[in-house]
Amino acid sequence: MSEKQAHLNGAYYGPSIPPKRDSYQSVGRSGSSFMSPRPRSHNSTSGSNSTLYYNLSLNLTIRNPNKKLGIYYDSIEAGANYEGQRFSTKTLTPFYQGHKTTNVLNPVFSGQQLLVGSNLQSEYDQQTTAGVYNIQMKLYLRIRFKFGRIKTGKFKPRVKCDLDVPLSKNGNSATTFQTTRCKIDYFN
Repeated sequence: MSEKQAHLNGAYYGPSIPPKRDSYQSVGRSGSSFMSPRPRSHNSTSGSNSTLYYNLSLNLTIRNPNKKLGIYYDSIEAGANYEGQRFSTKTLTPFYQGHKTTNVLNPVFSGQQLLVGSNLQSEYDQQTTAGVYNIQMKLYLRIRFKFGRIKTGKFKPRVKCDLDVPLSKNGNSATTFQTTRCKIDYFN
């Protein structure tokens, strides 16, 4: 006698998503991707009118260590913030990341921004004196997972990278920048 397999109703939602442990978790330890920004250069000066001039180029390494899961990055928006104030946004090219692969993205933020806020100018002056600028990069993603032939619905994780960028006042790198691990929140 042969046994019949129960009829499937056709609803399959893909691989399970890990439970939320806390607001942000380390991307490098989450098992799904690894993001690591490394600035190449940054120029900033302050004039009498409190204007921030910037040229920030990053190498953003994204690692998928999973053997069975691929990731579609359908939408990638990178935003650079200084002391809570967004000074630039870039839309990056969508791509598919296969199993156990690493991709490098290179967002470049350049231009000028008026410094607004009572403490912002004093904070900028202190960081200029110290030679280290606190920059925060945020990635707003729209991703799908692929497991075999099955693709999940879209997720909108947010990635936050706190960067301490060492610079001298003339815009030349003062020291080597250390690789920074970013934090990711899958459930927004």
